[in-house]
Amino acid sequence: MSFLIKSTQPAKSGVSFAPSIPPGRKGLGVALIINFSLALLSGTAWAAAPPQTEPAQKTWSQLINQTEQRIAQNLVTEADRVRFESEQARANGILAGAPVIDGLYRSDRLMSDFGATEMELGVRLPLRRFGQSDAWRALAGQSALNAKTRAEANRLILLGAMRQMAWDWRRAEVELATAKERDQIMQRDLTAVTQQFKHGEAAEVDRMSVERN
Repeated sequence: MSFLIKSTQPAKSGVSFAPSIPPGRKGLGVALIINFSLALLSGTAWAAAPPQTEPAQKTWSQLINQTEQRIAQNLVTEADRVRFESEQARANGILAGAPVIDGLYRSDRLMSDFGATEMELGVRLPLRRFGQSDAWRALAGQSALNAKTRAEANRLILLGAMRQMAWDWRRAEVELATAKERDQIMQRDLTAVTQQFKHGEAAEVDRMSVERN
Protein backbone atom coordinates (compact mmCIF):
# COMPACT_ATOMS: atom_id res chain seq x y z
CA MET A 1 0.00 0.00 0.00
CA SER A 2 1.40 3.33 -0.92
CA PHE A 3 0.23 6.79 -0.10
CA LEU A 4 0.90 9.82 -2.26
CA ILE A 5 0.30 13.12 -0.58
CA LYS A 6 0.33 16.18 -2.75
CA SER A 7 -0.32 19.67 -1.86
CA THR A 8 -1.75 19.65 -3.83
CA GLN A 9 3.79 49.90 -2.86
CA PRO A 10 1.30 52.03 -3.14
CA ALA A 11 2.60 54.43 -5.72
CA LYS A 12 3.23 57.77 -4.10
CA SER A 13 1.84 60.44 -6.27
CA GLY A 14 3.65 63.68 -5.72
CA VAL A 15 2.20 67.07 -6.46
CA SER A 16 4.85 69.58 -7.32
CA PHE A 17 4.44 73.09 -8.51
CA ALA A 18 6.38 76.33 -8.21
CA PRO A 19 4.00 79.19 -7.37
CA SER A 20 5.19 82.75 -7.31
CA ILE A 21 5.42 83.94 -3.72
CA PRO A 22 5.35 87.67 -3.05
CA PRO A 23 8.15 89.04 -0.88
CA GLY A 24 7.66 90.23 2.65
CA ARG A 25 5.80 88.88 5.63
CA LYS A 26 2.73 88.13 3.57
CA GLY A 27 4.89 86.11 1.24
CA LEU A 28 6.27 84.21 4.21
CA GLY A 29 2.74 83.48 5.39
CA VAL A 30 1.71 82.29 1.96
CA ALA A 31 4.80 80.06 1.80
CA LEU A 32 3.96 78.57 5.16
CA ILE A 33 0.37 77.97 4.10
CA ILE A 34 1.55 76.28 0.89
CA ASN A 35 3.95 74.09 2.80
CA PHE A 36 1.28 73.25 5.31
CA SER A 37 -1.23 72.41 2.57
CA LEU A 38 1.28 70.22 0.76
CA ALA A 39 2.08 68.47 4.00
CA LEU A 40 -1.60 67.88 4.59
CA LEU A 41 -2.05 66.50 1.09
CA SER A 42 0.99 64.24 1.20
CA GLY A 43 1.44 63.35 4.85
CA THR A 44 -1.46 64.06 7.17
CA ALA A 45 -3.81 61.41 5.90
CA TRP A 46 -0.92 59.03 5.52
CA ALA A 47 0.29 59.67 9.06
CA ALA A 48 -3.17 59.48 10.58
CA ALA A 49 -3.95 56.11 9.04
CA PRO A 50 -1.59 53.15 8.76
CA PRO A 51 0.09 52.64 5.40
CA GLN A 52 -2.14 50.96 2.85
CA THR A 53 -0.14 47.83 2.30
CA GLU A 54 -2.45 44.83 1.92
CA PRO A 55 -5.87 44.01 3.32
CA ALA A 56 -5.92 41.90 6.47
CA GLN A 57 -8.06 39.26 4.79
CA LYS A 58 -5.55 38.81 1.98
CA THR A 59 -2.69 38.64 4.46
CA TRP A 60 -4.45 35.92 6.45
CA SER A 61 -5.20 34.06 3.21
CA GLN A 62 -1.55 34.17 2.22
CA LEU A 63 -0.54 33.00 5.69
CA ILE A 64 -2.93 30.03 5.49
CA ASN A 65 -1.67 29.13 2.01
CA GLN A 66 1.94 29.27 3.18
CA THR A 67 1.08 27.08 6.18
CA GLU A 68 -0.61 24.53 3.93
CA GLN A 69 2.38 24.51 1.59
CA ARG A 70 4.75 24.08 4.54
CA ILE A 71 2.72 21.14 5.88
CA ALA A 72 2.61 19.58 2.41
CA GLN A 73 6.38 19.97 2.06
CA ASN A 74 6.94 18.33 5.44
CA LEU A 75 4.63 15.46 4.50
CA VAL A 76 6.45 14.96 1.21
CA THR A 77 9.79 14.97 3.03
CA GLU A 78 8.48 12.38 5.50
CA ALA A 79 7.20 10.29 2.59
CA ASP A 80 10.66 10.44 1.00
CA ARG A 81 12.23 9.22 4.22
CA VAL A 82 9.81 6.32 4.55
CA ARG A 83 10.30 5.43 0.88
CA PHE A 84 14.08 5.42 1.36
CA GLU A 85 13.80 3.13 4.39
CA SER A 86 11.53 0.70 2.55
CA GLU A 87 13.75 0.60 -0.52
CA GLN A 88 16.84 0.17 1.63
CA ALA A 89 15.21 -2.73 3.47
CA ARG A 90 14.20 -4.33 0.17
CA ALA A 91 17.73 -3.93 -1.20
CA ASN A 92 19.24 -5.54 1.90
CA GLY A 93 16.76 -8.41 1.97
CA ILE A 94 17.24 -11.95 0.68
CA LEU A 95 14.15 -12.45 -1.48
CA ALA A 96 12.81 -10.26 -4.24
CA GLY A 97 9.53 -9.87 -2.41
CA ALA A 98 7.32 -11.25 0.29
CA PRO A 99 6.57 -15.00 0.23
CA VAL A 100 3.28 -15.98 -1.40
CA ILE A 101 1.11 -18.73 0.08
CA ASP A 102 -1.17 -20.58 -2.35
CA GLY A 103 -4.08 -22.75 -1.22
CA LEU A 104 -6.43 -25.01 -3.14
CA TYR A 105 -9.36 -27.00 -1.86
CA ARG A 106 -11.67 -29.16 -4.00
CA SER A 107 -14.35 -31.57 -2.87
CA ASP A 108 -16.94 -33.76 -4.57
CA ARG A 109 -18.75 -34.44 -1.33
CA LEU A 110 -21.08 -31.47 -1.36
CA MET A 111 -24.39 -33.37 -1.48
CA SER A 112 -23.39 -36.72 0.05
CA ASP A 113 -20.63 -38.51 1.87
CA PHE A 114 -19.35 -40.11 -1.33
CA GLY A 115 -16.69 -38.51 -3.51
CA ALA A 116 -13.12 -37.29 -3.42
CA THR A 117 -11.64 -34.39 -1.52
CA GLU A 118 -8.46 -32.61 -2.57
CA MET A 119 -6.53 -29.92 -0.73
CA GLU A 120 -3.24 -28.29 -1.70
CA LEU A 121 -1.10 -25.80 0.11
CA GLY A 122 2.05 -24.23 -1.33
CA VAL A 123 4.51 -21.39 -0.69
CA ARG A 124 6.19 -19.38 -3.44
CA LEU A 125 9.48 -17.64 -2.77
CA PRO A 126 10.25 -14.90 -5.33
CA LEU A 127 13.93 -14.92 -6.25
CA ARG A 128 16.01 -12.00 -7.39
CA ARG A 129 17.38 -11.46 -10.85
CA PHE A 130 21.01 -10.64 -11.52
CA GLY A 131 21.73 -6.98 -10.79
CA GLN A 132 18.40 -6.38 -9.13
CA SER A 133 19.94 -5.79 -5.70
CA ASP A 134 22.35 -3.19 -7.08
CA ALA A 135 19.52 -1.43 -8.85
CA TRP A 136 17.48 -1.28 -5.66
CA ARG A 137 20.45 0.04 -3.69
CA ALA A 138 20.97 2.77 -6.30
CA LEU A 139 17.27 3.62 -6.11
CA ALA A 140 17.45 3.80 -2.33
CA GLY A 141 20.46 6.11 -2.55
CA GLN A 142 18.62 8.37 -4.99
CA SER A 143 15.61 8.50 -2.66
CA ALA A 144 17.89 9.48 0.21
CA LEU A 145 19.45 12.22 -1.92
CA ASN A 146 16.01 13.51 -2.90
CA ALA A 147 14.92 13.63 0.74
CA LYS A 148 18.10 15.49 1.72
CA THR A 149 17.68 17.99 -1.12
CA ARG A 150 14.05 18.60 -0.28
CA ALA A 151 14.85 19.14 3.40
CA GLU A 152 17.55 21.65 2.47
CA ALA A 153 15.13 23.44 0.13
CA ASN A 154 12.55 23.66 2.92
CA ARG A 155 15.19 25.09 5.25
CA LEU A 156 16.14 27.75 2.71
CA ILE A 157 12.48 28.62 2.15
CA LEU A 158 11.99 29.05 5.89
CA LEU A 159 15.08 31.25 6.19
CA GLY A 160 13.89 33.37 3.26
CA ALA A 161 10.48 33.83 4.87
CA MET A 162 12.09 34.88 8.15
CA ARG A 163 14.34 37.34 6.36
CA GLN A 164 11.37 38.82 4.51
CA MET A 165 9.49 39.22 7.80
CA ALA A 166 12.49 41.03 9.33
CA TRP A 167 12.71 43.29 6.28
CA ASP A 168 9.00 44.13 6.48
CA TRP A 169 9.33 44.92 10.17
CA ARG A 170 12.28 47.24 9.54
CA ARG A 171 10.43 48.96 6.71
CA ALA A 172 7.40 49.50 8.98
CA GLU A 173 9.65 51.06 11.61
CA VAL A 174 11.15 53.45 9.03
CA GLU A 175 7.71 54.40 7.73
CA LEU A 176 6.50 55.08 11.26
CA ALA A 177 9.52 57.27 12.01
CA THR A 178 8.97 59.18 8.75
CA ALA A 179 5.30 59.73 9.63
CA LYS A 180 6.23 61.07 13.06
CA GLU A 181 8.76 63.45 11.54
CA ARG A 182 6.23 64.73 9.01
CA ASP A 183 3.73 65.25 11.78
CA GLN A 184 6.24 67.32 13.74
CA ILE A 185 6.97 69.45 10.67
CA MET A 186 3.26 70.06 10.09
CA GLN A 187 2.77 70.98 13.73
CA ARG A 188 5.58 73.55 13.51
CA ASP A 189 4.12 75.01 10.31
CA LEU A 190 0.69 75.23 11.90
CA THR A 191 2.12 76.95 14.98
CA ALA A 192 4.01 79.49 12.86
CA VAL A 193 0.96 80.32 10.73
CA THR A 194 -1.23 80.63 13.84
CA GLN A 195 1.23 83.05 15.44
CA GLN A 196 1.33 85.19 12.29
CA PHE A 197 -2.43 85.20 12.14
CA LYS A 198 -2.68 86.32 15.78
CA HIS A 199 -0.24 89.17 15.22
CA GLY A 200 -2.00 90.28 12.07
CA GLU A 201 0.91 89.39 9.85
CA ALA A 202 -1.03 86.90 7.77
CA ALA A 203 -3.15 87.83 4.78
CA GLU A 204 -6.87 87.07 4.40
CA VAL A 205 -6.12 83.99 2.37
CA ASP A 206 -3.81 82.78 5.16
CA ARG A 207 -6.58 83.22 7.72
CA MET A 208 -9.08 81.36 5.54
CA SER A 209 -6.61 78.54 4.96
CA VAL A 210 -5.91 78.18 8.68
CA GLU A 211 -9.61 78.17 9.53
CA ARG A 212 -10.33 75.57 6.84
CA ASN A 213 -7.50 73.29 7.97
